[in-house]
Amino acid sequence: MLEIASGSGEHALWMARSLPQVTWMPSEATTDGLAAIEAWRALCPDLVDRVAPPVHIDAARPPWPGAHMDAVFVANLTHIAPWSATIGLVEGAAARLVSGGFLLIYGPFNEGGGFMGPGNVAFDADLRKRNPDWGLRNREAVDETASARGFVVEPVRDMPADNRLLVYRQP
Repeated sequence: MLEIASGSGEHALWMARSLPQVTWMPSEATTDGLAAIEAWRALCPDLVDRVAPPVHIDAARPPWPGAHMDAVFVANLTHIAPWSATIGLVEGAAARLVSGGFLLIYGPFNEGGGFMGPGNVAFDADLRKRNPDWGLRNREAVDETASARGFVVEPVRDMPADNRLLVYRQP
């Protein structure tokens, strides 16, 4: 599993502990981010065989280096980045996934042109105030982007706190 925009690396370590059958490869776009992931890996020596050293990847700038993967995962990127990062994420994943591989995108999304809850309305307004290129994306637009790049759109998974897990399969 290649994780894009891993942040501190805490997700990767939690997932590796919870899913021992999965080898996790975190990534970040900055040297500070890569160092943060390494610091967390150092705190969990029992997981270093299932959490690879982080790789430098900017989601918005495919193609990404490295071998093909079974899955690509990202949490909370699409709304805290310009739309070009979502496009790059989908294009990069399409190039890195094996046949039958999955792109998994977790976060808050709008659906049917509307917000999924009152918390998302406030969250979107706060994001757009911080950066006008940020904000909750329409799930249907992400689906269309993935479909246009050859992905099969799988059923969306509802998650806690008005979040969704978008699932796309490489044919």
